[in-house]
Amino acid sequence: IEMIAIRDDTIRVNHTDYKSIRGDFLNNHHSAILILDGDRVTSEPRANALICRAEIKTGMQYVAKSEFKKYLNSLQISTREFEFAAKKEGLLTFVGKQRLSKGWKAGMNTAPVAVYGFKADLPDELLKDGAE
Repeated sequence: IEMIAIRDDTIRVNHTDYKSIRGDFLNNHHSAILILDGDRVTSEPRANALICRAEIKTGMQYVAKSEFKKYLNSLQISTREFEFAAKKEGLLTFVGKQRLSKGWKAGMNTAPVAVYGFKADLPDELLKDGAE
C-alpha cells in the first residue's frame, strides 16, 4: 500500500500537452478541413478525405475519431488517457457521431462518423473578420 501512495504522490516528469497535440494534428491535416461560418462555407477541403469540420460561429472543431486515434497511436499516447485528460482540461467537449460534411453541398451524401468535438481557441483576426 505504501508503494501505491508513493506512486500517486509522484509528479509526472513528462507532462503531455494535449492542446499542442490537437494543433499538430490539425496542421498536418489542414487540407482536409471544412470551415464554416454559420451556414456559409469559408474553406473547402482540398484533400480526398474530410477529416475535420471547424465551425467559427460555435467555436467548435469536430475531428474524425478514427484518424485522430491513428495519430495518437503514432505518438504512443493512449486514447483513454487522452480522452480523460482532454476532458479534464476542458479541451474535449463532445464525443459522439456527427456528419462532418453537414452544410456543404459537395458532401451531402456522407454518413455520420464518430468524432471528437474540441472547443477551439479561435484567433482574434478570425473573429474580427467574422464580425465585420
